[in-house]
Amino acid sequence: MTLPERMLWNAIRGRQLGPRFRRQVPMDPYVVDLYCAEAKLIVEVDGEHHDDRWERDAERTAVLERRGYRVVRFTATQVLTDITTVLEALSLVIQSPPPASGLLPREGGGA
Repeated sequence: MTLPERMLWNAIRGRQLGPRFRRQVPMDPYVVDLYCAEAKLIVEVDGEHHDDRWERDAERTAVLERRGYRVVRFTATQVLTDITTVLEALSLVIQSPPPASGLLPREGGGA
């Protein structure tokens, strides 16, 4: 884990925001930074190396959202410089209801 990921993990571990989070969770073919099953919430902390990967990150987010997860991204700078605002934003997301279903029907299929 990077320093910003560790900082955020330390701020939310032990149910400090309510529900339980896990870190470095495999979600084939990805490994997500932080995951809360209760809220169907994935939290990603994007470092400087993500500046040139925004298209891949957008596709990754789209894949995970199609699976029924909510994905929230913060920059490493946000976590390092204003973790209070990051935690407030996470609290708001956690309080909102998770997606209704885990998987969406395939395009053109289903009755």
